[in-house]
Amino acid sequence: MRGRSSVCRLIATCLVAFLISPPPGVSQVFRESTSVVAVEVPVHVIRGGKPVRGLTRDDFILLDERKQQEITGFEVIDLATVVAPGTAGAATTEGAPAPGASPVRLPVSARRHFLLLFDLSFSRPDSVVNARQAALDLVRDGLHPSDLVSVATYAHGRGPRLLHGFTSDRPQTEAAIQSLGLTQLIEPLRDPLGLVFGDLDGAARAFGLGSTGPGRGGSRQGYFAAAMMEFARRAEAQQQRQDRVRVTALTRSLADLAKLMDSARGRKHVVYLSEGFDTTPLFGTADQERLDQMSASAEEGRVWEIDSEERYGDTRSQNQLEEMFAAFRRADCTIQAVDIGGMQRIADVESGSQRSTERTRTKLAGRHDSLAIMASATGGEFYRHFNNLTEAMSEVLDNTSVTYLLSFEPRKLKLDGSYHRVKVKLKGGVAGRLVHRPGYYEPLPFGELGDSERQLRTAELIVGGLDGGAIDTAVIASPFAASGGRAYVPVFLEIDGLSLSAAVPGDSLNADIYAYALDGDGRVRDFLGHSMTVDMGQVRPMLERGGMKFYGHFDLPAGQYTLRVLVRDRQGGLYGLSTFDLRVPDFAEAEPAALPPFFVEAPGKWMMAREELAEGEELPAFPFMADGQPFLPAARPALRRGESVDVHLMAYHLGERPEVTGLVRNELGAELKEPAVAFTEAAPGPADMATASASFDTGLLDDGVYTLEVTVRDPATGKQASSSGPFVVANSRR
Repeated sequence: MRGRSSVCRLIATCLVAFLISPPPGVSQVFRESTSVVAVEVPVHVIRGGKPVRGLTRDDFILLDERKQQEITGFEVIDLATVVAPGTAGAATTEGAPAPGASPVRLPVSARRHFLLLFDLSFSRPDSVVNARQAALDLVRDGLHPSDLVSVATYAHGRGPRLLHGFTSDRPQTEAAIQSLGLTQLIEPLRDPLGLVFGDLDGAARAFGLGSTGPGRGGSRQGYFAAAMMEFARRAEAQQQRQDRVRVTALTRSLADLAKLMDSARGRKHVVYLSEGFDTTPLFGTADQERLDQMSASAEEGRVWEIDSEERYGDTRSQNQLEEMFAAFRRADCTIQAVDIGGMQRIADVESGSQRSTERTRTKLAGRHDSLAIMASATGGEFYRHFNNLTEAMSEVLDNTSVTYLLSFEPRKLKLDGSYHRVKVKLKGGVAGRLVHRPGYYEPLPFGELGDSERQLRTAELIVGGLDGGAIDTAVIASPFAASGGRAYVPVFLEIDGLSLSAAVPGDSLNADIYAYALDGDGRVRDFLGHSMTVDMGQVRPMLERGGMKFYGHFDLPAGQYTLRVLVRDRQGGLYGLSTFDLRVPDFAEAEPAALPPFFVEAPGKWMMAREELAEGEELPAFPFMADGQPFLPAARPALRRGESVDVHLMAYHLGERPEVTGLVRNELGAELKEPAVAFTEAAPGPADMATASASFDTGLLDDGVYTLEVTVRDPATGKQASSSGPFVVANSRR
């Protein structure tokens, strides 16, 4: 993939994929508008351990802060009948698309989001290696093609690190998982009794300190042994304080991660791959022998021998843990906690002495408790000693395969980030357990968000946003034969000047343009980015007479693609998003191809901007040429009635002088006898290309949307290819 970015570099792995899929639970989706905020709430209904199908809008009641809301939008997403656009083949897991299922584009808020979080601090390296393989198996075989997946790591001292954002690009996810190397691991948390002091009973015998019976020096040996035991106890207490710091750092980091995940719409499943942490610093020791000692000290009045935190835990740490859970619940995140220690940990436990085994079993139980608590407190599951992660998570995958996406439009929002509690109920007669998020946050102004939140929200638009936005845009792209096995694909983004001027009322425009080419499997095959700053005070009148036209390009192999092109104001967050379906023919195999008809743009309408080339990249020849003169193709031709239209056509591998015919269809697809479209005789061009031109008059067309359809035929071989392009006719246009 050849990715480029002008001014600032984009990270493709943070913005990936646009396929489809439903999530479990609830999510907030704010359609950016000056007047209406639409909140989307994905809901799962489960009965008897299975998802409930066949419900309608009338089966639900939705409450916002206990006030019933009108459900203004309702969609049902069933993964048994849904396949991602362009997905090459049905998935093999339960709940995957049936053969012949139709491609459907789903709202991003209804898609399942899985964050694979590898805990590098509280896990041994060999356990992480095993977890990596299990995660790869889950991504390859366990998830629906439309599911969005992200990969992250946690390491003490560095916090959580997002390796890439939510994507349906499986090769990228696999590459991120494979990148987890042992050299990246921080020293794992270890049991201090086993590693620092070993078995205390065994150590005492080795030093001759075990006897307290009669004999010369015996009493002193007994005192010394007691002193050593007290030293070990204090050392353990110090280690527990260090552990408490590590656990506190973990809870704070995961709380921050949860707040970041709130920026991603839809229900998120954090698959937490860890061996867990010792819960003693939080909830006190579970060592029965130590508890008995402290009880005896209390009964005999030796209160100075009792460490209250060792006995009862640390209240502050417990509160921080609960704050973390609350952050996950509010962000609509569940933690699916996976014990990656497995049976190897059990073997380690059984290898020591009886006392060592008992103490280590206690520690292991505490680690398991930490994972179980994290899962249950957020509505997830705890998977102990897993072998097959896909099999272990089958119930979660099945329960979330049917999503009911409810939408409502709350009124009188302050847009200040305040939290609203949401409740969804089933009407009488419908039974089932409802799973949805507990609420949503009112949106904050885009300029007040952090960099990571802005990035996630912008990535989400690339991933699955609907075309449109406050800034009116249109896109046209076309492939041209080039060397090196990839086509040169120019892309024009047209930005309407009036809508851009309204979106940016100030004196300066600071905007980013993102463009991604996604293949049929949702993989990013190329991308580009461009940042620009415009003095609106100087160019506003010129913009409002037309707009801005950005010219970039992709390098793509043969195949079917969806182009996603976004322009966004960095300050206000208003944006324009356009999608363009593109087929790149196999030029190397001389596949016949007719490029779309290019409507010639009138000069002087657009301010022009162009991508900056990467270092060492040569500027290719401008491919839009007719009669030796360059022209600009219109992405959205808007024509006056009675206007004469000039159109240029280019075709490959259909002979030097193919026959070219054209016709106009109305919005219903009916062929129109008038206007007649007559192409000139085709002429040979470079790289086995032929070119032709035509003009026609729109005088007999009513206002509306039309399609120009062309067919190019090689009279010598009978081979032919067709293409089409839309245009609009209106009485007036800017």
